[in-house]
Amino acid sequence: MENLTPMLKQYNSIKKDYTDCILFFRLGDFYEMFYDDAKKASSILDIVLTSRDAGKSGKVPMCGIPYHAAESYISKLVKAGFKVAICEQVEDPSKAKGIVKREVVRVITSGTFIDETSSEPRYLLSFLLEKGKCGIAFIDSASGTIQTNEFNGKEKTIGIISKLDIYECIFPESQKEIITEIFHHPLLRSKNITLTPFPDWSFNCEISRKSLCEHFSLHNLKGFGIEDKKLSISASGALLEYLKQLNRQPMLHIDKISLYSDTDFVFISPSACYGLEINDLIKTIDHTLTPMGKRKLKFWIYHPLKDIDEIRRRQNAITLLKENPQVRDKLENLLKNIPDIEKSLSRISYGILHVKDLLALRNTLLKIPEIENTLKPLCEKNTLFHLQDIPELRKLLEDAINPDIPLTNYEGKVIKKGYNKQLDQLREIQENGRNWLKDFQKKEIKRTGINSLKVGYNKVFGYYIEVSKPNLSLVPDDYIRKQTLVNAERFITIQLKEFEEKMVDAEQNILKIEEEILNDLRDKILTHSSEIHRLASDIARIDALYSLSLLASLPNYCLPEVNEGTEIYIKEGRHPVVESNLDEPFIPNDTKLDTDDNHLLIITGPNMSGKSTYIRQNAIIVIMAQIGSYIPAKEAKIGMVDKIFTRIGAQDEISKGQSTFMVEMNETANIL
Repeated sequence: MENLTPMLKQYNSIKKDYTDCILFFRLGDFYEMFYDDAKKASSILDIVLTSRDAGKSGKVPMCGIPYHAAESYISKLVKAGFKVAICEQVEDPSKAKGIVKREVVRVITSGTFIDETSSEPRYLLSFLLEKGKCGIAFIDSASGTIQTNEFNGKEKTIGIISKLDIYECIFPESQKEIITEIFHHPLLRSKNITLTPFPDWSFNCEISRKSLCEHFSLHNLKGFGIEDKKLSISASGALLEYLKQLNRQPMLHIDKISLYSDTDFVFISPSACYGLEINDLIKTIDHTLTPMGKRKLKFWIYHPLKDIDEIRRRQNAITLLKENPQVRDKLENLLKNIPDIEKSLSRISYGILHVKDLLALRNTLLKIPEIENTLKPLCEKNTLFHLQDIPELRKLLEDAINPDIPLTNYEGKVIKKGYNKQLDQLREIQENGRNWLKDFQKKEIKRTGINSLKVGYNKVFGYYIEVSKPNLSLVPDDYIRKQTLVNAERFITIQLKEFEEKMVDAEQNILKIEEEILNDLRDKILTHSSEIHRLASDIARIDALYSLSLLASLPNYCLPEVNEGTEIYIKEGRHPVVESNLDEPFIPNDTKLDTDDNHLLIITGPNMSGKSTYIRQNAIIVIMAQIGSYIPAKEAKIGMVDKIFTRIGAQDEISKGQSTFMVEMNETANIL
């Protein structure tokens, strides 16, 4: 260490606390990586591996990326299984004495990464075991709600986790062995979930309770329904602590704890989710227009309802949209460009203040009155079309944010003209300065007789007068040489230097004032976190209904009668996924099941005769019916189903000593 340069000494002192991360070390306009980090990153990111002088120690491996393009590089590293620690300059370099102070301001992991390229949920899970019970808490990186509960037995918990898009799990360090064994279960192993041990004290119930009450400004947790659920409190508290430690932020967008319960929904066994190929069903029927809508529809399909009234309310909403195509067409135009405001809010809360997120919130809020007006005739008939507007925040962002911000080199151009008088005055100095430069150049050309004379600017040398070499004999005595080029010389004058100082002061003050305004806007946005989440949920619900209304308009789709009986009657039913992939018509078929004469159906036939398709088809029709959707059939009556199981397909678990037959028998035993 004694032989290293001061900068590399600083790097090493920071890196020792983040040995499990790729450290992005800010140097000017770049994030640099050194040593093994550089070797790993250069290969994954396909960037050049170079070296840097380390003082008497020689050279060390190095690679770097532009800081403004960091998100795309972070994405590649996280998806390759790495954690990334972002180390920023935390003081003004112009005021620093010695080396600039740097600190890690954020750590990004597979469970906390906000993926801009995907609308899929990305959950971080907190998990602990105690006396045969499991406590879980999980949150989507685009959400502000912690969902939690505790369950008896590992199998139940494994089933729940298997159906969620979990990317990372934190757990008490002392339980590493047993947690690793649980996540080696066949249903979880293929998900490649990152397992992250976390200090045991973070899962302490009393510490967690205090932390949660402080975060939500509550005296107790009764309002969330977890006051007496110790494992839920422990898992939720640890989850919140983990996020705060990684992001160095108070996580103000996390504004709710929800008791996760599958008792309100149809239980679809993990093997049924796999056997019914539900992801293919989603791809087939998903016509949503927003990222929030895609997540909502996926949740509905994995969580069909058991509440008859709620099913009928959705059916009614879908029918209203189907029967009002002019409303649906207007809604399509309004929804199709709405961005992922949930992710925008999360990034703002994480301390990543990017103009695209401010524009996303501003532009979405400006659309809400028109969406409300479009849906007004339907809203009077069905409350599922209701939107929770945020007029105060809309006016603030409309007044403050420039709608024409350039997405690159936007510094100093984010705040709208007229919002801040001092900012407007400084910008006027800049604008007048541009005109002054044009006049100055004309005067100098006239004064010197050098027609090719140019007045320019760059970040290194500031403002200059450029004269080509053949014209150097015409340069006046008051020109001061500044830089020599191959074919020209650059000069400065006292007048131009004074102008430069004035312009630099104006630019610095513009950036300073704009930063203060943006920090104030960030705080005001976060005070509206709950309302933004509610609005995003409203948009998602309306988008999902829009998508299902398009399905309802397809030929030979009908509205099923869902009741509390015990009969399933489907006339001329079809498999929606298979039908969508056929060049010829799908041959429909009937189903009748009840608890009397048709309690059990035995399906026989040769290979490739459609037995599995028929079995899947009926389960899928039930799922679609109980999310409130129209179904591919001539008519249908669906008695309320509360559980769906399948045993389709052949697979073995050789690593556990189980043949195909044994796996089949175990799954059948679980169903029975």
